[in-house]
Amino acid sequence: MGFTCLAVRRTSNLLLFLLNKRDGHCSRISSCNFFLTRHPFYSTATTSSESDDHTVDSSSSLSSSPTISYLNKKCGLSAKSALSVSKKFELKFPEKSDSVLQVLRNHGFTNKHITDLIIKYPYILSYQVEKNLKPKLEFFLSEGYTHPQIVDLVLSNSFVLLRISLERKIIPSITFMKTVLPSNTAVIRFLKLTSHVSIPLWKTNIESLRSVGGPESIIRYMFTLWPTCMSRNPKCFAKGVAKTLDLGFKPSRVLLFVRALGMLLSIKPSTWERKMMLYRSLGLSNEEALLLFKNSPQCFGLSDKLIKKKMDFLIQKLRISPSRVVSYPDFLRSSLEKKMIPRYAVLSVLVANGLIKTAYLYNFKISVANFSVRFVDRFKDEVPEVVEAYKGNLNFEGAFQTSNFLSIAKMSVSEKMLVFSISMLVVVLPTVVTQQPPSIAPSSAPNCMNIIASNMGDCFDYVSRNSSFESPSESCCGGLATVVKNEFQCLCQFLQDSDYRLSINTSRVLHLPSICDVNATLSQCQNAPDGPVNSSTPSKSTTVGIRLLLVVFTVLFLLCFRF
Repeated sequence: MGFTCLAVRRTSNLLLFLLNKRDGHCSRISSCNFFLTRHPFYSTATTSSESDDHTVDSSSSLSSSPTISYLNKKCGLSAKSALSVSKKFELKFPEKSDSVLQVLRNHGFTNKHITDLIIKYPYILSYQVEKNLKPKLEFFLSEGYTHPQIVDLVLSNSFVLLRISLERKIIPSITFMKTVLPSNTAVIRFLKLTSHVSIPLWKTNIESLRSVGGPESIIRYMFTLWPTCMSRNPKCFAKGVAKTLDLGFKPSRVLLFVRALGMLLSIKPSTWERKMMLYRSLGLSNEEALLLFKNSPQCFGLSDKLIKKKMDFLIQKLRISPSRVVSYPDFLRSSLEKKMIPRYAVLSVLVANGLIKTAYLYNFKISVANFSVRFVDRFKDEVPEVVEAYKGNLNFEGAFQTSNFLSIAKMSVSEKMLVFSISMLVVVLPTVVTQQPPSIAPSSAPNCMNIIASNMGDCFDYVSRNSSFESPSESCCGGLATVVKNEFQCLCQFLQDSDYRLSINTSRVLHLPSICDVNATLSQCQNAPDGPVNSSTPSKSTTVGIRLLLVVFTVLFLLCFRF
């Protein structure tokens, strides 16, 4: 028995000695200690003491490590960060590291930049300054890149500048990028986000884009908007292009095609199916979900949680049916907390106080400056609550709620028939009696504003007062053509609305058809101040007389009905 105990102890001591000599870390010794304490003949008191001694020795050795000391004192790392970095990097030549730090500081790196870089990529401290690091920095400067741009690139993607060859990779890649991208800023942005530097790969993917027959701007936009996608495997890239075409996207509509292709390349097939199922579960049909993607591919890039939250807001608060969400994809892309909810609260306050009659969906699409001028600055003295509502500090209901003036659900059948009869007499008969020609029949204001917003929402940035846009977008011109063809009277009504005249440049609206090459003349709308253009207007006295007779008839009818 005594011989067995002695053998176990000697074996344990030998194992501890070997582990300590190999790693020098108390964590490994503690693990060994944990294992050995399970042995029935092992003395826990002796091992615990020995383990504590080793822990103290190991900690003191770490605190006196030259690597940790250098990282802490020379590079500005905290003790915790220095300890973490020292586990994967060992300082061997302090003089070389001093030269690296000096070159970085000479090229615009602050102490904070250097600290962040070393935490991310500590091996830069072992670089050869004259042969590797400095020539790369000097090359970018010679190509016209600024110090801040170089710092931004190194911190965002150290692989590009630090880990690849200057002659074989960096110089050819920058030369090639200049033929594709319009500026140094665009090149830096691409290099910051790309995961692979390969000219043959880029050229193959460019040929896939050219094969669809679209304009050359597709290539530039893909490199600018979806840099990671241009570094995808050529086979995957070609499949993405084919699927984009199969879904009905046309290369002639450059931005929409690029957004669709980028989104399809960015999500897995399983993710695509999950998004389709999610939108179907929220009330959209399969065709409507596909149409939503065609109108705004970015809606498939939102998280499932965010999609549910935004759809709930649109359906419950704005009273938009699931099928109509397809017409307002911008609402899904807009921030709830920063835009949609504050605007909803402001409009609710104004409707509740009678300062505006109706809250149009268009009001959620106008620019921040226009909304602030029209609804916050304009009414903040009368209703101070709009300021708090716009800041998101006031949760107010009511802007899009059903009218409380008449609760149809609580009426008896006879009362419902009475209301219907009165409505028919007051609304329909004047039109029949006066025989107003239906040359351009006016649409209801809310419906018209929704039509304008859903089809021409992209035009508002161009036609707004003080707009900096020099020309309307392709989607704006497409929406204008649709409205002119199907709802021309809504354009007239929009131009005659006094509220909206305050925020739009009427001249730009009138010239939109000629700029977009749409066959329409909007100047005639300005000649009809009270409504859409009609070939003849009934006399005011005739209409008033008829309505007075109808009022008398209605009163008599009510009296008879009551008694």
